Amino acid sequence: MPRIPFTPDEPTLRWLTETNQPDRRMCLEADFAYIDPSNRSWSVRKDFVVDGASIPRILWNIVGSPYTGDYRRASIVHDYWCQQNGWQGRLAADRMFRHACLDGGCSPQHAWLLYIGVRIGAYTPFFTVSPAQSATYSAFEYEQTPGLSPQEEAQLLAFQEAARLTNTRLSNEASDDDLADIIDKTVELSLSRTGVLHSEWTQSSS
Repeated sequence: MPRIPFTPDEPTLRWLTETNQPDRRMCLEADFAYIDPSNRSWSVRKDFVVDGASIPRILWNIVGSPYTGDYRRASIVHDYWCQQNGWQGRLAADRMFRHACLDGGCSPQHAWLLYIGVRIGAYTPFFTVSPAQSATYSAFEYEQTPGLSPQEEAQLLAFQEAARLTNTRLSNEASDDDLADIIDKTVELSLSRTGVLHSEWTQSSS
C-alpha cells in the first residue's frame, strides 16, 4: 500500500487574533499527522498553536514564510515535534522536517536550505553575540546588513556558509546522512566563531 504522507492532506487552521502580539499564530482545529519514509508517524493534536518560530524570522525572506509554499504542512508538524525530547528530539524533528518538505513538493535543494534554517533555529535559545564580537564578521569578508541585530547577522552568516557548502556537496552527490552531519557541524562552528554557545547547550546536547 502506498505511503500517504499527510493525514488529512490539508490541515485545518484558524488564525489567532491576540492583543499586543503580531497576528502570526494559528491554532490547529483537527488532528494532523505526517508519515515519514520509514513509516514513522509524527502526529499533532488538535488545539496545538503554530507560530513558525522553529526557523529564525530573519531567514524567512530567504527560504520563505512557514505559512506559505510547499513546506507549510511540514512546518506544522515540525513546530510541535521540535519542542519534544530535548536536543536529540529536536535533531530528529529537524531531519524529519526535510523529508516532509520533500513530500510537500519542495525541490531537494530547497529542502536542504530549509534544513539549514531549522538547524540554525535549534541553536538560537543557546546562542548570543555582542556588538564587540560582531567585529569577527570582517575576518570572513561578510558585509553586515544595516538594521539587523548581531544575533541576526550571525544567523545569516551561518546560513550563507552552510548553503555554499551544501551546493558543493550536492554537486558531488554526498549521501543525505553525510550532508546532514556536515550542515550540523558547519552551523555549530559558524555560530561558535561569532558568538557564545551557553553551557545550557552543552548540557542539553550531551
